[in-house]
Amino acid sequence: EAGCSAAATTYLQAQQYLVADQERIALDCLEDLLAGNVPAVPVRLEAMRRAGLADGAGFVVIVCRASSEADDADPILDARRVLSRHLPGMLVPWRQELVGLVPVERLSPGALSQKVARAVADLGTTRTAASIGISSAHRGFDQTAEALLEAQVACDHLGGRREVQIFDDLSPLDYLVRRADPTARRLVEPQLPAFIAEDLSAGPIYI
Repeated sequence: EAGCSAAATTYLQAQQYLVADQERIALDCLEDLLAGNVPAVPVRLEAMRRAGLADGAGFVVIVCRASSEADDADPILDARRVLSRHLPGMLVPWRQELVGLVPVERLSPGALSQKVARAVADLGTTRTAASIGISSAHRGFDQTAEALLEAQVACDHLGGRREVQIFDDLSPLDYLVRRADPTARRLVEPQLPAFIAEDLSAGPIYI
C-alpha cells in the first residue's frame, strides 16, 4: 500500500511538472511572437504545431478578461480550461488577461464567435464572468502584436459586459476614440485627412 501511494505521488508530481513546462513553453511562444520573432527553439515549434498554428496560415488573437464571484477561484485559469474545450490553438495567461492564438483556416468568423459565446455561457455557470475580444483574421506571425491590439480594443469596447466582440464589427470611430496607431490610420479613408488639412488651412470652416 505504501508503495502504491508513493508511486501515485511520484506520478502526480511528474504530471504537475509536465503541465508547468508546457505552460512555460506556451508563454515563451507568445512572447517570441509579440516581439516579432517566429519561435525557433524546437520545443516551441512543436508546441505551435500541436496547436495547429503554422506561419502563413490564418489565425486570430482572442483576449479574455475574467472575474469570479468565488474568493478562492482563479478566473483566468477557469477561462482557459473552458475555452480550451471549445477552441483549437494556444491559450496563454499573460498580464492579467488570457491571450489565445486560434487557427481559423477551417473556421468562419461566425462559427468562431458562436464557439466563444458558448464558452462565455459555460463560464457563467461557474460564477465566472468573461469579456472576450476577437481580432481580425491575420496571416503571418509578424502580425501577432497588431492582432493582440485589435483583440484588446474589441474587449475594451465591451466595458466588462459578459459578451463577445469581434474587432471587424467595430466602426472606425469605435477604434479611433480608443487608439492612435497604424491600425487607426488604416481604418480612415484617405480623403478624410486631406479634407481636415484643407479645412484647417482655410479657417477652419467645418472643424
